[in-house]
Amino acid sequence: MYTGCTDTSALDGFGLLRKHTVLAHATHLTNDDRRLIAARGAGVAHCPLSNVYFANRPFSARSALTAGVRVGLGTDIAGGPSASLLAQCGHAVAASQRLVDQGDPNARIDATTAFWMATLGGAELLGAPIGLLAVNRQFDAVAVRLDDLGIMPDLDDDERLFEKLVHLTRPTDIASVWVAGRAVATVRS
Repeated sequence: MYTGCTDTSALDGFGLLRKHTVLAHATHLTNDDRRLIAARGAGVAHCPLSNVYFANRPFSARSALTAGVRVGLGTDIAGGPSASLLAQCGHAVAASQRLVDQGDPNARIDATTAFWMATLGGAELLGAPIGLLAVNRQFDAVAVRLDDLGIMPDLDDDERLFEKLVHLTRPTDIASVWVAGRAVATVRS
């Protein structure tokens, strides 16, 4: 019945492609697949390092986002050495650059887009009230010590400071962690 169709079409045919369905990796999507995923309100868990290791091609986050697909950033630690979403932001930016290098000039994403996928993008994909510091959202946050990030007050504008925060923060730079409004970890320096 589903011979010769894409995985996305087959999943849709079985009624499995619907709001908040999370597809893993999705490195072989066609334009029609992206339109169908967006129309159904489904999305993709983008695990950039895992894709490098196992999928033989990077996921085009930019193409998916442009098509209206919900995209959340994942760690897939089975396919990588780190559970850090900030580390995955850097991998997502690098994966998009690989697609640019392979001839897709519109594939690039920046640190802001990668961070959005790690926070609000993932929340929207899951339909969860997290990912944004706002009223009626669950308060999940980390406080980061900026001491070791190489901040240059005379040179770093807000955009550059944010890029450094995303790309250079290590677990040892995290001072406090809150989940559901409750402090779950405080590291003293």
